[in-house]
Amino acid sequence: MAKRDAPFELEQTITDNWNENPKDGVTKYLKSMGLKGKAEKIGNIQFETSKVWQKYGGHPKSFGKADIKIGDSNISLKSTDDHLIFSGAKGESKAIFLSIANIHYKQKVSSILNRIVNHLDTMVGSAFTPSTIGKAKKTDYLVQQAGIVHGKVKDEILHFFKKDEKFQKLAIKEMLSGKIKFGKDSLGVADYVLYPGPELLSINDPKIFTKADIDIRVDFKSQSAPASGNVNNYRYWSVVQLIQKRFRVDEDIENQYLKKDIGNLINLLRFSFINEWEDLLGFLELDIE
Repeated sequence: MAKRDAPFELEQTITDNWNENPKDGVTKYLKSMGLKGKAEKIGNIQFETSKVWQKYGGHPKSFGKADIKIGDSNISLKSTDDHLIFSGAKGESKAIFLSIANIHYKQKVSSILNRIVNHLDTMVGSAFTPSTIGKAKKTDYLVQQAGIVHGKVKDEILHFFKKDEKFQKLAIKEMLSGKIKFGKDSLGVADYVLYPGPELLSINDPKIFTKADIDIRVDFKSQSAPASGNVNNYRYWSVVQLIQKRFRVDEDIENQYLKKDIGNLINLLRFSFINEWEDLLGFLELDIE
């Protein structure tokens, strides 16, 4: 199992507080939800993917969907309500659609899905350009043609999701859990998602889809590559990304966050130019220490 250099800050904070700071608000909440055991950071580990995933073009190893583990529960952490649930080049993108079709539809897929897969096949796997990708979009014919394919992929996926809501939900669930990608018994599979609030939801909870919308981005990723003679020195490839835009129903939590932000601002202003302090606090109904 390969690892990235270090866990993300959010993983570190939540696991440290769980293990060492029982008075932390998130720790108290997670315990109220029935979680027990030791907390571990697992988001920086790569796991082997399933044979099904690899069969349809997915990578043999990948970082798991779970970021932390508390007891027997694997949890994916989302730091914002609008969050990335999938990012992959054409191989990973084909794997997500074809594996769901194979398992849940017994390969009986619509012509729309066939078109999506065909478009994914024509996306750029790896190519080079002498200029940055931003400039290449204006001057490089191959990059411009690939951009047209990107638009077709995005439009077809959006159309397919609107036409087949069941497939959309299966895709969102897989993108959040990784159950097909890693296999149900893998440590890389997420059982829960912890959203801002905090709000902990099981992968099987219908609320995962409540008041949610999907934004799809298909574009290039690029990186500079060492120049060798006349070889072009910017490598680029096509990437599909899906962002889940999630709207929280709990207005009380939203108001608490809003008041906290206003409170922080007022504390800053208090020492500068606000004289009528008591009147302002009374007007905003805030209790600032």
